[in-house]
Amino acid sequence: MFNRIQLMQEEIRDLRGAVEELTHELQQLKKRQMDDYQDLDSRLSAGPGPAPATNPAPAVQEEAELDPILAAAQSGGGGQTQSTPAPGSSADELQSYTAAYDLLKNRKIDAAVEAFNAHLKLYPDGKYAANAHYWLGEIYLLQNNLGAAETSFATVVNNFTTDRKSPDAMFKLGRVYHLQGQTAKAKAMLERAVNTNSSAAALAQAYLQENF
Repeated sequence: MFNRIQLMQEEIRDLRGAVEELTHELQQLKKRQMDDYQDLDSRLSAGPGPAPATNPAPAVQEEAELDPILAAAQSGGGGQTQSTPAPGSSADELQSYTAAYDLLKNRKIDAAVEAFNAHLKLYPDGKYAANAHYWLGEIYLLQNNLGAAETSFATVVNNFTTDRKSPDAMFKLGRVYHLQGQTAKAKAMLERAVNTNSSAAALAQAYLQENF
């Protein structure tokens, strides 16, 4: 009888320890998701700086700091009246990307995922393909879908090496590897990000110092 009670007490201690460990992991996951959400929110909310002389569409104006190529494309007409774009034109491509980005800004996440994927199906090698893959990666990371996030960020890093989003994707891909437990790959990717001449370099350096 005594041995049975002692065994039950040991099992209870083990269960309490397991519960405490799971609680800690859940708290860490919630904190990381909140950090990721705040990071995504700050990127989406970044102001474009002084307004240009022309008046681009609001969605593109909000995007100017993150994606200057969008603002350039939108204002490329030098203030001239633009006609309705022909199907398959660069204006159509811009409109497709901007529509997806607007959905993301408005927190319509599922619709944004569909729109970005639809854009990539139409323009797999287009001007905004790297951006579309990157934002999909951000969404998947926020949703803790690490496999999909890895695929999206890796696509930017490997297929769009000279794109301005590539350093950001390196940093995020390094984070994803770290969360997946792929320590060596995480460190290598973060070090690649550190060696870029970009704002992501400082973020990657800080992440390395904190976690390695």
